[in-house]
Amino acid sequence: MEKLGRNEPCHCGSGKKYKKCCLRKDEEDRRKEQEEQQYELDVELGRIDPFAGDEDWEEEPENEIEEYPEEEYDLPPDYPPIFADESPEPDNSAQQELSPEEVAIIDQWGEEYIKLGDPDELRNHIEQFMAAHPELVRELYAYPHS
Repeated sequence: MEKLGRNEPCHCGSGKKYKKCCLRKDEEDRRKEQEEQQYELDVELGRIDPFAGDEDWEEEPENEIEEYPEEEYDLPPDYPPIFADESPEPDNSAQQELSPEEVAIIDQWGEEYIKLGDPDELRNHIEQFMAAHPELVRELYAYPHS
């Protein structure tokens, strides 16, 4: 349809000027159509979830942080720290001195470990080491993994 001027006769045939008759309705229809097109585009681009209900859009309170005082926890003394800044320094005093043969066993295990990529192969490699050398399992943490 050709765009009507405001002062031209209305297209509905009422005999009134377009601005006094259907202009507002037509502008509202155009606005709604643009909103629908934008909504469809947003859904297509994943910006809007068309299946979300009103309950999915409830606003969460801002800056609400729950605090948990440490006194509330009754954890055993050897329980791992909850926060990273609570990590104790490693205690190497109990670490045993390894013989050259034990170091060679760990080095060989580590060289094979680095070559593995499949999670099942890694798990099997670790389990085999644990079965063959249970006394050395604690020493594996020191092997460079990068």
